[in-house]
Amino acid sequence: MQLRGLVSSADSSRNWDLRCRVRAGLIAFVQERYPECLPQARIEIEGKPEVFAPRRDGQLRPDRREAGPTR
Repeated sequence: MQLRGLVSSADSSRNWDLRCRVRAGLIAFVQERYPECLPQARIEIEGKPEVFAPRRDGQLRPDRREAGPTR
């Protein structure tokens, strides 16, 4: 889930505090009213990530190229 918001304040220090408070408030709102929309568990996958590439039919297939940063 990705939410975007725009906030402003008198200076950068206050802006940082405001951003943190708004972010925490948004998370609390979603947790309270829509708990089913947030992940219930976290997993950690070790090893190299597998990269998927779309096929012509729209399905995903493992990409055989080396997974890593793109340039």
